[in-house]
Amino acid sequence: MRGFVIPAALIFACASALGQASVQAGNSDVTFEVASVRPARSGSGDQAISGGPGTGNPGRLTFTNCSLQTLLMNAYGILPSRLDRLSGPAWLRTETFDIVAKVPAGTAPVQVPLMLQNLLIERFKLAVHHETKEAEGYALVLAKNGPAAKLKEPAGADSQNAMTEKDGFPKIPAGVYQAYSVKSDKSAARLIARQSSMAQIAAAFRFPAGGVDVVDKTGLTGTYDVTLYFNPGGTIEEPSGNFKATVERELGLRLEKAKAPIDVVVIDHIEKVPTEN
Repeated sequence: MRGFVIPAALIFACASALGQASVQAGNSDVTFEVASVRPARSGSGDQAISGGPGTGNPGRLTFTNCSLQTLLMNAYGILPSRLDRLSGPAWLRTETFDIVAKVPAGTAPVQVPLMLQNLLIERFKLAVHHETKEAEGYALVLAKNGPAAKLKEPAGADSQNAMTEKDGFPKIPAGVYQAYSVKSDKSAARLIARQSSMAQIAAAFRFPAGGVDVVDKTGLTGTYDVTLYFNPGGTIEEPSGNFKATVERELGLRLEKAKAPIDVVVIDHIEKVPTEN
């Protein structure tokens, strides 16, 4: 397999803090209306994910030639750079499936990972538990002479819905408070956080910071609206191109290397063959 094609809306889009907490807590009633799960027609080639909330086809979500590892990564928000968060048998990387799921009308992007978790539980008898360990990450701190007036307080309850398409970036769906998008040609990235605490903004920085965790150490207690444009791609040594410089210039904040607690998903049980459709 050569790689992934994964839309930003599926990897990272979250509703309000309350909505995010309820999804993380789990809800077995949050499910796809119907889903077909079949062994992939071809065991080689790209893995692809298309459709779903936040796209042009919100009612239909399709996984093509996706390994169980990829499905688990999307279900639990694990980036490829953090596969150490996911334990399990080697065949998680080799068993591939085609899945077509009907998404209920009005589903928010933040609900899709939980729907995928419940699908894996139902069809593959998945059972997991979570452990915490420390790993390299970042602390988000105040920059020298920052943030002053660089951080903006929320513009209003509907401010997150005012974003329209700009320079190739998608419009943010109603009810989505945070979103990270990369242009199709990977020339630019955009991160939006609306009505978010500094802890929530720091958590949103995990994706453009190369997939490592970012912990809020600013001491700021308000809520803010943030929109950042920057060059995508990066690692722990050098986060997403000019992302660090953009954060300091636009927000008066700085990313410093630090140990951060991370959540590790430990697989207790998973079946290699799914139950019948």
